[in-house]
Amino acid sequence: MEQENAYAVFATNRDVPLDRVQEITRQYTKRWQIENEYKTIKQHFLPTVASTDYRIQFLYFVIGVTMYSVWRVTNLLFRNAISVHLGEKPPIPAREFVETLTFCTIPVD
Repeated sequence: MEQENAYAVFATNRDVPLDRVQEITRQYTKRWQIENEYKTIKQHFLPTVASTDYRIQFLYFVIGVTMYSVWRVTNLLFRNAISVHLGEKPPIPAREFVETLTFCTIPVD
């Protein structure tokens, strides 16, 4: 996915040898992907909790990460099932997935 004339700007307080610049750039890129995935979990899958009990907060975090993982697998299976390249954007948006999951799991009286 490398583009010709593509560049990235990073600032650091360390002296980085020129032969390590590409390696460090790849590490930052991977790290940034992890940060984006955590942001998606926090924004769409992590329920808000008022409790200060770390066990309840941890439980909610585990539930959010599990829902995120199911969403990723669902999108992967969906892409493979329709056999069409859909690009990087997930075919099933996170918000729709959460709404559908909520509708299917919470009984309406």
